Amino acid sequence: MNSSSIELRKTRNVVRRKSDVMAQSTKPRLFSSQVQRYDMSTCLRITSIILFAVAATTVYCLYGQRAPSKSGDVLDSNVCDRQCRYHVSESSFYDRTITGEKFFDFEFLAYRCRCFKDGESINGGNDWRAMVPISGVPYTSPKAWNSSNFWSGDFNSQLVCAQREGQPTAISLLRSDVDAKTDTTLHCGQCAACSNLHDMEVMYRTRDNITAAVTACSAAFAKPKILGGHHNLVQLVDCLITSGVDFTTEGRSWEQPDGKPTCMDCWTDNIMSTSTQCKLEPDCIKKFFDSSNDGNFSGCLKCDEKHSGPEFIRCAGANRRSTGIQSDITRQSNEICEIGYYSNRTRK
Repeated sequence: MNSSSIELRKTRNVVRRKSDVMAQSTKPRLFSSQVQRYDMSTCLRITSIILFAVAATTVYCLYGQRAPSKSGDVLDSNVCDRQCRYHVSESSFYDRTITGEKFFDFEFLAYRCRCFKDGESINGGNDWRAMVPISGVPYTSPKAWNSSNFWSGDFNSQLVCAQREGQPTAISLLRSDVDAKTDTTLHCGQCAACSNLHDMEVMYRTRDNITAAVTACSAAFAKPKILGGHHNLVQLVDCLITSGVDFTTEGRSWEQPDGKPTCMDCWTDNIMSTSTQCKLEPDCIKKFFDSSNDGNFSGCLKCDEKHSGPEFIRCAGANRRSTGIQSDITRQSNEICEIGYYSNRTRK
């Protein structure tokens, strides 16, 4: 190839490159502003996802893990313990070895409860331990009155709890099956954790002041820590006992008490339930500062009965109405058991 041909090729290459450069420079910058806007939108989305992930992680760390109880401190008023016992099975309601932990479920976009038995997960899986769905159970759910078995709801239960001569614990019977020669009727409705003479005597002895006493202890437990609330179960029990509300703590109403609730458990569970279910009720907030009781069934008392009552009577069996006690709360006459242990006692 001669020198003239080489020079010609070089010249063509230079011209071609210049032509390409000019074409690029004159080509309109399509979508440049859209690209910038797209980049900004993408950045905002990514930032939002990151912030959400951080927030979710924080929530999980704060509420999704069950912190070990320290000297009686309770986490979230043990809501998930009660929810798991209620939902796992019919018999699990009285099983204190079943516990729960709160977590945020991104599928339901709501808090739910994981359930455990003796510390072992019972959520999902294929073996005998899979007692609840892998997604857990609801964090809150309405509870219905079991009026056929317990003295509640329409107050027409035909069951009674009676102490039979020679038996260590009370037994549940139909009213028609009570033998006046050997059976002492304790209360209307099925027997449970408070179905013994000591716990019933506590209810009778404190009938004129138990509501105010329990409310004062409840307020000290439940109010925000900034207002002095302690959120400590041991202190709650100590407060009740000091106030004369000394319910049993060893499960004497059960023939086999291991793993079963005590009467004190039923009362403290009820207090913790109401502290979460009724925390926005104005009258309950007022109780943080004034625990007195005017006797009217309204406000905080009504909220307590609606949201915590069905579980309480199922746990306790015996309460003031089922044992025939006229207490410091105004009740309808049909709500007071007419054949309870204290039905015919004269008020002093």
